[in-house]
Amino acid sequence: MYAYEPSTACFEALVCGCPIIYLPNDLLLPTRFEGYLGSDGSAWGADLSLIEAAKKNVHLAAEKYEEKKHIFWEQLENFVEITQDRSSKNRINRSALGELPPQDISIEKYRHWLESRNQVLTDAASHLHLEPIPEDALPSFQLFIRLNPGDETRLADTLDSLMQISGHWLLEIITTLPSPEGLDEIPCIRWHTVSANAESKAVIDQLAETQNADWLIELPAGAKLDQFYLWRCTKQIQYTPDALAFFVDDDCCNEKGVRFSPRFKPGVNPTSLQSSDLAGPICVRRDAWLATDGASHHPGSPWFSKLLGISGKFGWDSIKHIPDVLITYPDAFPSHTESCVLTLVQEFQDRGIECEIVPVSGRSWCIRHPLNQPPSISVAILTTGQLDLLSRCLTSVVEKTDYPNFEIIIALTNEYGAPDLDIWLKKLDELNKPKVRLVLTGATGNHAARCNAAAASSSSEFVLFLKEESVVIQGKWLYELVRSGTQTGISGVSPRLIQPGNAMIENTGSILGLRGIATSPYQGKVKLGEELGYLDYCHVARDVSTLTAACMLIRRESFLRAGGMDEIDLGNHLAEIDFCLKLRKNGERLVYQPLSTIVSSNPKEALFDLDPSHVSRLAMDEDHSKKILSKRWYPVAAVDPFWNPALSLAETIPTPELEFHARWQRIPTHLPRILANQLPNGQGDYRIVSPLRALSKAGMASECLWPQRIKGEARYNSISEIARLNPDSIVVQHYITTPALAALNEWDSSGCRPFTVYSLDDLITDMDEKNPMRKGVPANARARLQYALKRCDRLVVSTDFLAETYRTFVSDIKVVPNRLEQGQWINLRNLRRTSKKPRIGWAGGSSHHSDLVLLQTVIEQTRDQADWIFFGMCPPEIRPLLAEYHRIVRFSDYPAYLASLNLDLAVAPLAQTAFNRGKSNLRLLDYGILGIPVVCTDIDPYRNSPACRVNNTVAEWTEAIRARIHDPDAREREGDSMRRWVLDGYLLENHLAEWLEAHLPG
Repeated sequence: MYAYEPSTACFEALVCGCPIIYLPNDLLLPTRFEGYLGSDGSAWGADLSLIEAAKKNVHLAAEKYEEKKHIFWEQLENFVEITQDRSSKNRINRSALGELPPQDISIEKYRHWLESRNQVLTDAASHLHLEPIPEDALPSFQLFIRLNPGDETRLADTLDSLMQISGHWLLEIITTLPSPEGLDEIPCIRWHTVSANAESKAVIDQLAETQNADWLIELPAGAKLDQFYLWRCTKQIQYTPDALAFFVDDDCCNEKGVRFSPRFKPGVNPTSLQSSDLAGPICVRRDAWLATDGASHHPGSPWFSKLLGISGKFGWDSIKHIPDVLITYPDAFPSHTESCVLTLVQEFQDRGIECEIVPVSGRSWCIRHPLNQPPSISVAILTTGQLDLLSRCLTSVVEKTDYPNFEIIIALTNEYGAPDLDIWLKKLDELNKPKVRLVLTGATGNHAARCNAAAASSSSEFVLFLKEESVVIQGKWLYELVRSGTQTGISGVSPRLIQPGNAMIENTGSILGLRGIATSPYQGKVKLGEELGYLDYCHVARDVSTLTAACMLIRRESFLRAGGMDEIDLGNHLAEIDFCLKLRKNGERLVYQPLSTIVSSNPKEALFDLDPSHVSRLAMDEDHSKKILSKRWYPVAAVDPFWNPALSLAETIPTPELEFHARWQRIPTHLPRILANQLPNGQGDYRIVSPLRALSKAGMASECLWPQRIKGEARYNSISEIARLNPDSIVVQHYITTPALAALNEWDSSGCRPFTVYSLDDLITDMDEKNPMRKGVPANARARLQYALKRCDRLVVSTDFLAETYRTFVSDIKVVPNRLEQGQWINLRNLRRTSKKPRIGWAGGSSHHSDLVLLQTVIEQTRDQADWIFFGMCPPEIRPLLAEYHRIVRFSDYPAYLASLNLDLAVAPLAQTAFNRGKSNLRLLDYGILGIPVVCTDIDPYRNSPACRVNNTVAEWTEAIRARIHDPDAREREGDSMRRWVLDGYLLENHLAEWLEAHLPG
């Protein structure tokens, strides 16, 4: 077929076996067109030799089409399976639940998180590596349920969950219902019938007094305890023996088993826990239970009164949070808001504290305290001399603020040098109510210096630091902040910030480590009034670790006691975080109060200095401040106690972390903890995944496996994520790209990274030109590798050749050979002599194209005497010579599939290149464990093995293969030797201590 340009008709002709001759013309591309089927069967011009070549290889186009068609149907089936499954699950979810509130975590994301979490726990239980607890150290648990008539079915669900739990527990059921038959035969369940519900408290108190259990818990009927609930409580008791109470995360479940609405709680957050029934059922030590008036008088949410009683009598430090979903409720969390509010008001009254409850939603509220004697306040407006921002801010404070006892301080850097500002400032003397004063800092003054100067000049009880880009919009904004700030133990308060013009959330209380040093959830994502946020986050007051620099109310006494702000190292960047951390170190609390809202833009938007030297200096100052803060406060500045460890630090909208799950977060342990960011391929599996999983099974280490992204935007652990995981070592693999090197540099610059191991399995600085993987390796790989290794503690390689090559790059190098996972290989059998002709095979991927050059002639000379089988990749010129070709399979299926080929002989050719000299003997191990004899190239990685090694000449290869074709007994003896060689030295489980030692400090 003749054509002037590529078209669909040309494609159809090739599939039908008709060659295409593209005639030269002005519109034809100057170079050969590589279409969907490649260039086989096409002549780019009318030259007779090109036409003849097209006729000879046109059949390859049809073969490629068949291959692609086969792959297409596999992909389509997979697509249909996934989408139909997803659709089915979504239909169940929607029909069962309706539409979840927009602030809730999606069912799909939560399902994904649960699957990963449950897999970790299932593996741990099946391998019996839940650290054993001595029998004499097992605490006893007494559980109470006040059963209302009609809740019998829910009680059955609770009993079902309890029967899966081992340990010393006793369930006490208090109800007006008669005892069912046969219950007396169950020793761990007791039924107590009362004449009226009002008698329940007295019965529970008597049972708690007489049973003498170590820990007591009151549960609602229907609550399902996770099978690890009591185990986790027991471990927590061991780790924190001074704790008096524990609460856990929880979720809900519908009648079809779909779990939803997880409550990933913000730790022991006093203000949050007082502002909703957030803690849920708490596990209380017996002496603390008895010391706080026993069971609650209120049958609704009885655990809430215990929480308040224990915190009021023993302090919040006596309560601990176990961050794992360990209780599930039917349909919805059984909170009784009215009982909670009555209990809260009564608790405050008993302590002589007045309060007003401000409803937020049906499940939460804010607490407003009266101000009988409003304390004096100095409102310090912090300005860089931008008159338009300063005048707007001052005007809003003066006109909007409804507060009887405050002055205004304008804190300004000296030598501001603006005539209009000077005139404006002189007019301030005319203001009497409120009084306005000007405070100047030195010529080099910065934000921290302005705060310090304002505090030093103030004689008020409180100082409110307000940046000039802020605008007051409420009359009672200051009142609301002071109400919280005057409470015992609280030294600082910040309001909710919204952005100008659009009312988008700017700050709802920053979280340390969120998307960097600190960021506010929902920043720029949600408009005020559109939604409440996760667990009513945007509208409920809570304790925070740091206040926003835009507006913070601080007790002046606390400010001075903490030494003020650091104007030397953190002047314009992060001084407020450093200061807040000093306050918290002094035992003082900080609170976010959404009853007060002001407008404030991102401070960087107020800076418009485009001078390159100024911008550069600003960036350098910010980088310097980050390093100082990290070295001064790591890990405190990186791990926020009020952000649940199950929530991602990469998302500003609360979302469960889906990309990595540390085993030790679910299973507390004293074993070595290793965080790995491995390649998502065979290299990652052989070098990192298989060893770590084997170590975990053996009870020698606990792992967190996080495969690197190969699609989409790369993501690497931030220093905050590392601090939160707190591993003993980090293992990184082939970090060579710019984002990967940036992550290494961030860790190293923090000055407090864990022990870091660089794992390398290839000579990436000298890759063959024809290696397809070379496209993903930067041309300056050598310089990049050196850069990476300077920021790591150790290099672990697979061969002596790699160790010697990179000896000058890093001082600490260890060689850990590749080995096979016993469970994957040991029971596989490769059958021999299954066909008339010996079966000779090769297995490998696309990177081996250049290694197979000489094999074509060898196959041509031996194919009449043996059947050749390729598995994985096959060059098109070799494909017609094969008896069988098997496409690549999933990595997990590879061992069994290789064994199923029943090879009598295997070949492992490698071109004599530096890159191949650095390779490992892994392919020989794969063949050897199956007892397959091998002919291979005589090259570094294959020496010291029983394989037949030959030089890369057609004569030597052909001679060695023919010798084994004609002497099956001898070749099978070689296969037996190969298997013994692997069993004696290359089974992973026999060398776990070696791998572990190489990847831990020391």
